[in-house]
Amino acid sequence: MNEKCNAKKRNDELCQKWPVQGRSRCRLHGGVTPRGVDSVHYQHGNYSALLSPGLRKKYDTTATEFEGQLLSNQSEIRLIDLQLFEWTASLKDDQDNTAAWSKIIVATEIRRKLVESETKLLIATNQVLSKSDAHAFMKNTADLIARAVKEHVDEDTGRKILSAISEDIIRNMELVQTCESRL
Repeated sequence: MNEKCNAKKRNDELCQKWPVQGRSRCRLHGGVTPRGVDSVHYQHGNYSALLSPGLRKKYDTTATEFEGQLLSNQSEIRLIDLQLFEWTASLKDDQDNTAAWSKIIVATEIRRKLVESETKLLIATNQVLSKSDAHAFMKNTADLIARAVKEHVDEDTGRKILSAISEDIIRNMELVQTCESRL
């Protein structure tokens, strides 16, 4: 870069300092101001040319998965996931990571809200079963199994089969409750 900073100073002269490498201004006139995801004014970056090349490449390679889903938050969720991956990978044990952790905490909360919104959207568009619908489905399935066992198997064997199925269902429900309590 051969150009000087050329920012207008208070005395109306042009700054003659060399710009920061890769920028058009010197360090006193905004050359070291954070850009893109590092900026405090950064919101989502979905339409930004300031994404790092690696992040942009990852974003573009996964973009075709959710094509045509206008009401979806999945592209924003995907972008936040990639940012979280980059930020957590940049954490160092021997450095002060306060700024990185505050970014991670804010992004995680935004992601949680987006996932919650996406879940509501999927339920509203009947692409996901609600909890009550899933329970009704499970009850109907259990009734079908019980009826089939009673019709096709002797009583003692049927009792053993239904007992084993009940134990498996209870184990699965406990697993689901454990997962829900972690969220």
